[in-house]
Amino acid sequence: MRSLYPVPLSAAAQWALGVLLWAVPASAQKISVPASLTFGDQRVGTISGPIDLLVQNNGLAPLRVSGAALSGTHEGDFGLLSTPTEMRPLVVAPGGSGVLQLAFKPTAAGQRVALLTLVSNDPLSPTSVALQGHGVIPGFRMSPDQLTFARQRTGGCTPAQLVRIDNPGTDRLRISGLSFTGPAAHSFSTATSPFSIPPMGTGYVEVRLCPRQIGLLSAKLVVATDFMVGHTAEVALGGSGFGPVVEVTPSALDFGPVHAGTSSRTQAITVRNAGDEDTVIAAVALAGPDASQFSLMPLAPATPLGAGASLRVEVAARPGGGGPRQADLVITLTEELIPGRQLRVPLTATGVVANLGYGPAAIDCGMRPVGTSGRCRSALEVRNLGAQAVEGLTVTATLGDFRVEAVPAIIPPQQAAMLPISFRPLLSGDRRGMLVLRAPGLLGMHQVAVSGTGLGISLQLSPQTLQFGAVEIGTEPPPVRQLLVVNQGNYPLEAEVVLEPPAPEEFAIEPTALTLLPQQPQAIQIRFAPKQEGDRALLLHLQHREGGGLIESVEIEARAYIRPQPPSSAGCSVAARAQACPFPIWGLGLALLLLLRPTPVLCPRRTGPAQGAQTGAPQAVPGRPPFCPTHQDTIPASAGRGPGGPLPLAGLVLARRQQPARAGTV
Repeated sequence: MRSLYPVPLSAAAQWALGVLLWAVPASAQKISVPASLTFGDQRVGTISGPIDLLVQNNGLAPLRVSGAALSGTHEGDFGLLSTPTEMRPLVVAPGGSGVLQLAFKPTAAGQRVALLTLVSNDPLSPTSVALQGHGVIPGFRMSPDQLTFARQRTGGCTPAQLVRIDNPGTDRLRISGLSFTGPAAHSFSTATSPFSIPPMGTGYVEVRLCPRQIGLLSAKLVVATDFMVGHTAEVALGGSGFGPVVEVTPSALDFGPVHAGTSSRTQAITVRNAGDEDTVIAAVALAGPDASQFSLMPLAPATPLGAGASLRVEVAARPGGGGPRQADLVITLTEELIPGRQLRVPLTATGVVANLGYGPAAIDCGMRPVGTSGRCRSALEVRNLGAQAVEGLTVTATLGDFRVEAVPAIIPPQQAAMLPISFRPLLSGDRRGMLVLRAPGLLGMHQVAVSGTGLGISLQLSPQTLQFGAVEIGTEPPPVRQLLVVNQGNYPLEAEVVLEPPAPEEFAIEPTALTLLPQQPQAIQIRFAPKQEGDRALLLHLQHREGGGLIESVEIEARAYIRPQPPSSAGCSVAARAQACPFPIWGLGLALLLLLRPTPVLCPRRTGPAQGAQTGAPQAVPGRPPFCPTHQDTIPASAGRGPGGPLPLAGLVLARRQQPARAGTV
C-alpha cells in the first residue's frame, strides 16, 4: 500500500524546488492546507458529521480551487459534501481562507485511509491532503438462551434470574429495549431499564415470574440492541402458577356523549376468578379527578369470589357539565395479585350541554270566561343554539290554567320550534304562573312568565229541578218541561246543553247550543217520551261550548209506567168460545182431570129453550150423542167466565155415558 504522507526530498530536489519558488513572482497565488485530516472512531455503516478542511490563500492574488478528487485504499469510505468545479470553483481572496467539508462512513472495522487531491491556480498545483479514520463496531453475546422458574402462587413473584450480555466489540453496545411476548407475557416482568455496555464490557437483565394465571406459563424475553440495524435477541421463559386469578372485562369503559345532568345507560364490568383458589374482593370504589361524575352499584365489603365464579359491577356516567370526564373504577383485592392489590378500569364520558334560546320572556293570554279555553296571543319560541339535537324537551306550567299544546320530540341544531300556549281559567281574576323548560343536558332554571284574567260567570236557572212526574208509555204528545236561563253577567256566553247520563231516545232538548246574552232570558225545552218502565234521575249540564267547562246543572226526575188492561170477552159467542176465546191454564187442568174419569162425554149446551121442544121429551140433535141432555142444559150467557176471561169449555157440559142395563141388575 502506497504511503499517504509526503516522501522526504533529496538535496538535489530541494535545490530545484528552491529555484522554482525563487522564480515565481511574489504576486502569485499560494494555497495552504493541512497535510492530513483525521476523523477518529466511527461506527461501521454510519456516517460521521461534517469535518471542515481549511483552505488558505497566502499569496497576493485570488486563489481559485477548481477541482478535488479522492484516491487511495479506502477512498469509498470518505466523501466531499461540496466539490469545487470549473463552473463553481472555490475562490479564496489573498490572505483569506475557505472551507471544504468532508464526511467519513467506514464500511468495515479498523483503520481507514485515503488521499484528497486539490486542483487550483496555484503554480504548485495539485495539492494533496491525507485522510484517515477508524471504523468501530460493537459485539453482542447473550446467555443463557432459556430461563425456567419454580412454581409460584399468584399474587407473588419468584426470585430474579439473570440474563448476561457481553460486548466483545470495539464500540459501545446499546440495549434499547426489553419486552415480553408470548401467551403468558404478562406473567413475567423485569426491573431493568435500557442501558449500554462499553467495548469488552458486560451487562445483566433481571427477570422474574409473577404469575397472573394458573398452569404452565411460557413467554419470551426480547432484547433490542444497536448491534445491527433492527437487531433483537430472545430468551425463552417458562414456569407455572397456581392460586386465585382475578380478571376484569372489559378493560375500559367509554360512555360516549351523555347529556349533562342526566344519567347514562348502565354498563357492567365482569370480575371473574379464573384461578384454582378462592379470593375476596375487599372493596370497589371510584377514584380520579371526575369520580363524582360517575356512579356505581356498591358491593358488600369483603365479597367472596370463589374459584371459577364471577360477579358484575354496574357503572353509569352522570356528568355535571360539558366536556370530557375521566375516572377509574378501583377493585381492591385481599390477594397481592398486582402491586397495591388493585385492579383499575379507566372510565370516560363526554358531557353534552344543551344550549337553548327561548322567548318572549313573558306571555299575556288576555281575558277569558272561567272554564273556557283558548290560545294565548303569543306562542313560545324555543331555538336550539347548540351543535347537537335536543331531545326530550318538556314544558310544564306551574298553574293548571295554562297548558302547552304541543312539544316537538326533537329540535335539530340551529332550528326553532313554536309552542302554542292555551289558557283556561279555573277561577276569576288575575291568573299568573310560569312555564318551566326542561331537557336532557339543559342546566339551570329556565322559565317564562305567563298570565291571564279569568272572567266570572253568573247564571240564574229556573226551576232548579225539572219534574215530569209519572208518564204513561206511549203518551201523545210527550210531556214538555221548560228551563229558563238568565245570563246575569256583562258579556255573552256560548254554552251547550248535555245530559248525564246521555238518554237521546227518551229526552229531546231544544236548543242544545245557545248564546246567552247579558240579562236576556232564554228557554230550553225538554221533551220526555219514555220507552220502558222505571224511574229516571238525570243531570242537565250547561257547559262552555269551547273547552267543555261546566257552568251550572239542574236535576231531572221522571217515572214511566204501562196502564193495565181490564178483562173482556167481547166478540166471543157461545158457539165460538171453545175455539176463539182465551184458554186459561186452570181450564186445561180441569179438562185433563175429567178425561181421567170413566168415559166422560162433553156435551154442548144451549143458551135458551129450543123451539118446538117438548118438556121431558128428548130430541135428537145432529151430531149430539143420544145420552146428552137436551133441554135442562140452558146456562146463562155469562156462564163460563172467570177472572181472566171466558172459559173455553163454555157451552159444553160433562155427562156420563148411560150404560145398558145388565140382566139381573137394577
